[in-house]
Amino acid sequence: RLGAPAVPGKPPGTAPAGDGSAAGAPPTSKRSKRWLSGRGNTKRKKLEQNKRLQDWLEKNDVWVSDKADWGQAASAVSMAIETREQLENEATGRGLVASRDIAMFEDLAKVPEKLLLSRNSAIERFGSECIHKNISDYAAIALHLIAEKNDGEDSFWAPYLAVLPTVEEVGCAVFWEKEELEEYLGGSPLALESQYVRMRLQEEYQSLKDTVMANNPDKFPLEVFSLEAYEWAYTILFSRAAKIDGWPELPEFICLMPYIDLINHNPSSETHIRGISDGVDLPLQISEQERSVLVRADKYYDQYEQVYISYGQKSNGQLLMLYGFCLERNAGDFIQVPMAHLLEGDPLAEAKKRWLEQHKIPYERHFPLFRDRFVNEMMQYLRLLVVKPEDLGLPENAPDDLLDKALDSINFRQADAEVSERRAMLILRGICDELTEKYSTTLDEDEKLLRDRTMFELLPKKQRMAVRVRYGEKLILRAVTTTLDRIMNNLGTLNDINEKRANMQKDMWGRLGFDFDSPAIRATNLDELMQELDI
Repeated sequence: RLGAPAVPGKPPGTAPAGDGSAAGAPPTSKRSKRWLSGRGNTKRKKLEQNKRLQDWLEKNDVWVSDKADWGQAASAVSMAIETREQLENEATGRGLVASRDIAMFEDLAKVPEKLLLSRNSAIERFGSECIHKNISDYAAIALHLIAEKNDGEDSFWAPYLAVLPTVEEVGCAVFWEKEELEEYLGGSPLALESQYVRMRLQEEYQSLKDTVMANNPDKFPLEVFSLEAYEWAYTILFSRAAKIDGWPELPEFICLMPYIDLINHNPSSETHIRGISDGVDLPLQISEQERSVLVRADKYYDQYEQVYISYGQKSNGQLLMLYGFCLERNAGDFIQVPMAHLLEGDPLAEAKKRWLEQHKIPYERHFPLFRDRFVNEMMQYLRLLVVKPEDLGLPENAPDDLLDKALDSINFRQADAEVSERRAMLILRGICDELTEKYSTTLDEDEKLLRDRTMFELLPKKQRMAVRVRYGEKLILRAVTTTLDRIMNNLGTLNDINEKRANMQKDMWGRLGFDFDSPAIRATNLDELMQELDI
């Protein structure tokens, strides 16, 4: 994915709110815009943290000055201490805003490699014998982050670490208590997914505790490298880390990028983050190159407008699980639906698995279910699933090569026959009905909560986000079931039309194409029918 969101979660359309370097909203009345600049001690503390971070960045060759210098324009962006999502009225933490008008493709920020927290920085801190190849990049950075946090003011990254939020401030659903998940997300697939991710994270911590930490107690004291600290580090990684295009010798890597990771998320942004090398090649094969990470504007920005990046199309469930926020207006929202278990007990299960592996359809993972379309891989899987031995004209105990050849002769990319397509649709309809019945609230109840904005905004943040996730998932399920019913209600029309067209060939007028009782639907196969019905 491109970019990393700032924390707490960063929905699109957020407004800048005050700053640590003279960047904020245009000056208006103090009373009407007081929310932009924060209040009292909290505001002063954030301003001090921003100023300290800015000084640290400037000292380490990051251009953040709001004044032009010889051969260099004033910095294009500045740090805001608070931002707010305007449409949904959600506070969204720090962000970067345009300190002046910004041109398309203009450099927004450039951070040298020495400021990044990455696997390489972890190796420099602990050594390659501790950060060995079996430790993931995320785990390596998490350990490094905990160590630097424990160093306090002695850490090189201290000004950056001071602006990092707590687990509660971020609000990733992964770290909600089980009771909260059951109360707020009862019936949603997100509840179980969050528990599963947290369980795997705890297993990873225990593995490190039993190996790397146990073998190096001087480097990894357990009172510092606790499970609580590990979960905090992963909160920061989930919500801020990015996988970026690096340099020729390091094409792709995961890292935390101070300053750049303050930029908030907008799914429509096309801002790109990549590694660059600056310097010159001197004689005698001497090279002076400095590696940096660069962010470039994807569009024109007006002064005081907030700058965004995108880390890809994410469902509301994914956003809340990993980033601590979600969007009411998420056009790319979807539900992850598990279907691998449907093959259990199938007499042709092994032959079908071979076909799926041959065609690289990841059936063991979940298929995404969108509001406005069916994923081709999911439809191929469902059409394959409903094939019976009698459809192939073979017994269940037929040799593998005959079964494989028979399955390969069928084009599962498109609807082939009314009966088999109806079977596939009924399976998907049943899945949707089962998922809908699991929710502890109805679609109408969630919609009523969302419509009463005054009462909705009084709810705790976790509950507000959970309602948005549930509501979006139920809208998807309702849209899918409506579409399936529409398709199945019209499947029988095809046979009637094809029979009539066959009869037309029996007389001269029919062969010339004249039809005095032309049907409203002209489809000749299921794919054409779906197009005519605008499905």
